[in-house]
Amino acid sequence: IDRALASQVTGICSFAFQVATAAIDGTIISLADTGTTYHLLLRFNTDRTLSLVRGDGTVLATSTAMLTNTVWAWIEFKWKIANSISASDVVVKMDGVTILDLAAATDTQNSANAFAGRLVLGANSFEPNNNAARIYDDFVLMDLTGSFNNTFINESRISTLYPNGNGNANQWVNQAANSTNNYLSVDDPTSIDSDTTYVGSSTVTETDQYTYTDTDVTVTSIKAVVLTHASRKTDVGARGVTPVIRMASTDYPGTEILLSSSYRVYQEIHETRPSDAAVWTKSDVDAAQFGMKVST
Repeated sequence: IDRALASQVTGICSFAFQVATAAIDGTIISLADTGTTYHLLLRFNTDRTLSLVRGDGTVLATSTAMLTNTVWAWIEFKWKIANSISASDVVVKMDGVTILDLAAATDTQNSANAFAGRLVLGANSFEPNNNAARIYDDFVLMDLTGSFNNTFINESRISTLYPNGNGNANQWVNQAANSTNNYLSVDDPTSIDSDTTYVGSSTVTETDQYTYTDTDVTVTSIKAVVLTHASRKTDVGARGVTPVIRMASTDYPGTEILLSSSYRVYQEIHETRPSDAAVWTKSDVDAAQFGMKVST
């Protein structure tokens, strides 16, 4: 997995991780310049210790703590790209315990640019023929800005909720040319089925909303709500949609997205509830409706 970053200087990656291949080393995360120059890598070694390595191959630190093959570990990797970092700028935690903490003045920058433009999970040019089996889950990337989610979040889970009923507004038309039980046309559990099932509208302001399955009974806190949808336009003009959250009897529109003619997956992150900018609660999410509005 190779994702572009917006010239990000600092961040925290939090995720569940396990390795299944014995007696082989490999990379967990690489932070690169905008091209192929790597700044900083988090790697596992043959003895399952972890190392922080600068992109020129210099090993900056190695843990005494070790992964266990085929056993999940919760990894949190706080990083900064700079010629001279401060204390606690680059830290690795495993299952809540700090196992690596680079010293002040360590150089984590391997090019003229003091930022990461790419984040790579898994193998890279350091190991082009390495087939070490690596499994990731519940991956979260934070940029350390703002008042929420700007530090370690500890072990967390990403739970996917699916539409399970009609919401307040049912104005879009589904593949059967009606608006009956539209939620059944947008509840694809694992993949996009293209135009086999869908809802759509060409009328600005028309809205479709759905109720969703409840969060798990074990949920005690919610770090963010992410609205995810796969959408496209069907005409040549500009066409935009806006995610909408409905809480109580009020609709809260998000940010408009201008669509292309091919399906793409879009996400909008809400770290706080839109009604009052307070943290989400389980009851907030369970009672809310989510949907889309034609905005252009």
